[in-house]
Amino acid sequence: MTELAQKLIELKKRIQLVEDACGLKKGHTQLVCVTKSRPIDDVQSLYSWGQRHFAENRVQEALLKINAFKYPDIHWHFIGPIQSNKTKLIAQNFSWIQSLDSSAIATRLNRQRPNSKPPINVLIQVNISKEEQKSGVKPEEVDDLAKDILSLPQLKWRGLMGMTSQDVSRDEKSRQFKSLKDLFDKLSSEYSEAKLDTLSMGMSDDWSIALENHSSMLRIGRLMF
Repeated sequence: MTELAQKLIELKKRIQLVEDACGLKKGHTQLVCVTKSRPIDDVQSLYSWGQRHFAENRVQEALLKINAFKYPDIHWHFIGPIQSNKTKLIAQNFSWIQSLDSSAIATRLNRQRPNSKPPINVLIQVNISKEEQKSGVKPEEVDDLAKDILSLPQLKWRGLMGMTSQDVSRDEKSRQFKSLKDLFDKLSSEYSEAKLDTLSMGMSDDWSIALENHSSMLRIGRLMF
């Protein structure tokens, strides 16, 4: 067993322990491994040990890995800011977009998604930390973007994504995560036809706090590698 495989197994055990402590069902949490700047061999190693969801934030680097792995059960998530000149490549190659925060970008993605492929799973990125340098819509802007996405047949709105401030207390991180969970619950009720099922919160530094606030998807990179 490789060191990377051991880290994957250990992380999944730690996730299950927190799930149990929080009263979440086993398997509640989808682990997404962030493989940006990592070699193709790392993706192969993780895949061979059962990992199926991977994330990248640079299109050209991601394409090298996507084209190397044509497995039908592998899922590639785009997690970076979406530039308009990259929407076609993203629409053609990714099955998930976690960083959607613009109606104009959503329209381009919808138009450029091949009809031969299923709709792209999208998450609306919400700026829960209220930091100007961070991407994401304001909580009060989510409603308008959601309505636009729901009108686009090649996009499937699955839920929300958010990141907390880095240099703040554990309590403040928890508060920010809870605000996104509350918004997710509100939208799930208001848009019941969308059947929202994904709340992407938590990275290497704060994944356990995110789980305590019922995140259903973790984006882990540095902790793994």
